Amino acid sequence: MVRLHELSLGDTFEDLLVEVYQLEGVDPASKPRDPVYSALVRDPSSYCRLIYRANNNCKPSNVKRGKFYRISGRVSSYRGRMQIQIGSSWGRVEKVNGEE
Repeated sequence: MVRLHELSLGDTFEDLLVEVYQLEGVDPASKPRDPVYSALVRDPSSYCRLIYRANNNCKPSNVKRGKFYRISGRVSSYRGRMQIQIGSSWGRVEKVNGEE
């Protein structure tokens, strides 16, 4: 299983198990008609920012702090910091422990 500290810029990955550490809400740099949400996620090895869009499989109101999710996506950079992106047509977020 992949860990956060093993990811590099440009990597794509599947089934990364992370815990939502902090919800940040709508990213101020996103477009109002196509909002992008962000959260800090962690695993036993590290922390990272998760960038995601709302879709049928991932409703921002259902993403909860302290819950575990299995995510797939790619690694990008914003202002020199690594982030994980879950796109609207690629990548996914899957609830691991419970509802949805």
